[in-house]
Amino acid sequence: MATYNGTASGADLDKITGLQSNASEIDSYSNTFDSSFSEIHKKFRKHINGEISLKYIVSGDSTRSNYYNSRYFMPDYYKAILSQLNISYYNNSSGGQTANDWAKNIDYTTVQQAIDNIDGTGSSTIVEISLGINDIRFPYTVQEIKDNILLGINTILASKPDTTFLLVSPTNTERLNDDDPDDVALQGLYADLATETGYAFINSNPCMDPIHSDTYFWHDSTHPNEQGGRRLINYIFNASMPIEVSNLITISNYTYIPPNVDNIATEVVVGRYSNTTGEIEDAYTTARRMLPIPVHEGLTLTFEHGGTVYNGMLMDINNELVERIDFPLTIDGKRALIVPAGARWLRLTLTYSDGANYDTLNDVPEVRYVVPTEQNRLLEEINVGLTLNQSKDLSLIPPYTQSAFLKRATESKFYDKLGSTGTSGQVLTANGDGTCQWKDQTVV
Repeated sequence: MATYNGTASGADLDKITGLQSNASEIDSYSNTFDSSFSEIHKKFRKHINGEISLKYIVSGDSTRSNYYNSRYFMPDYYKAILSQLNISYYNNSSGGQTANDWAKNIDYTTVQQAIDNIDGTGSSTIVEISLGINDIRFPYTVQEIKDNILLGINTILASKPDTTFLLVSPTNTERLNDDDPDDVALQGLYADLATETGYAFINSNPCMDPIHSDTYFWHDSTHPNEQGGRRLINYIFNASMPIEVSNLITISNYTYIPPNVDNIATEVVVGRYSNTTGEIEDAYTTARRMLPIPVHEGLTLTFEHGGTVYNGMLMDINNELVERIDFPLTIDGKRALIVPAGARWLRLTLTYSDGANYDTLNDVPEVRYVVPTEQNRLLEEINVGLTLNQSKDLSLIPPYTQSAFLKRATESKFYDKLGSTGTSGQVLTANGDGTCQWKDQTVV
């Protein structure tokens, strides 16, 4: 098995050898590199040399395909990086996806869709896999998740036997360190799977743990926002590409893109939502409601419609009521709400008893996100603390960001350029050469 844990980059990866021996303890992962990464490197090199036309497929969930802070941002950034190398990209990820439904071709993005987008025998394809967060919630057991991922891999190999796979453990969720049983189980699952199959494995924890729950990087406790998404993808490609390939990529500062500003109102249909539970009540034929609207916690929405009712039932991922809101806010004369924590769906009733008259209005409801001011995002801020091929310097980070990062890095396990996770009293410090190192220093 090949494992990357963030302590080496570029040419250094080609010098690291060894075998991962303990998959049960995340913080004991060693940095290893063997022929599994060589297969991935070989395909990148063949593409650059014009021997193959490489395709990169990403199979995952909403931590790989989301529009937090920007519509469908993460797939766009994958494409932005890979297009610099003329490598084609296929998004085989979708919000809510499970390893079970992916592998068994049940719903959303599936193994069959991945197969349909692999040319020939797969000799020019790399498939990145990161699934399992949603399986834990249902719940599937760790063994079932592992078996389903393996089922998906074997199904692909049955028709595309030369496909190469890259296993990336899911991003951390409801915690600041490695003490959540579900997260520990998922990390161990991927390490075990890599050991058994020989495929390359990238542990995402050293990249995402030190900045977990920092709102600069995270939309919520599970989903990276635009900065977090860029950080994670930079880390994955730094680990998986040979130095001569990654040197051909330019990763630079960018301007923050606001959330989707289009009208996200859904179709108006007969029926209403319960005022107490938010449940659908279609027996009330004089009422009108919108189909459920997907929403994202922490963002502000405005509403306009020609109905007579202005309250919303906010539901969680399991369609259980989170909160009823009567839109006490107004923005530019429009009713508004701030989506509370845990809400994933908004259910709006437009009228309880005047549906026939409403139908004559030819009303076009509007539901829109409030657009924040654009801001510049520095590469040094996004990649803070990572040992990548790009130049970084902690002195360029605004003090509040630097202090927050160093605090989290001190509280969490984070590998520096020497493979150390530091000792008591040490902080992670930039060396000025694009690397970081644990040193005896006081955080101001």
